[in-house]
Amino acid sequence: MTGGSYSHDLLSAASAAVRRSRQMSRIGHLRNPVAVAVRNKVMRLAPAGSIVERLAPILAGDHDQPLEN
Repeated sequence: MTGGSYSHDLLSAASAAVRRSRQMSRIGHLRNPVAVAVRNKVMRLAPAGSIVERLAPILAGDHDQPLEN
């Protein structure tokens, strides 16, 4: 954690997880056909490990790893 109070660190981690979830939801629910095609192409080209790596802190509940924006 960052060295602040436990509740502050936990809230920061939870807020970061919520932001990441919202970003992923917006990308996952695109309706514009061009945007959907671009998203699908990027997802096919992205290494599977990079996707899992970005999700790992959320799925594992690892509050010590910072989430990237």
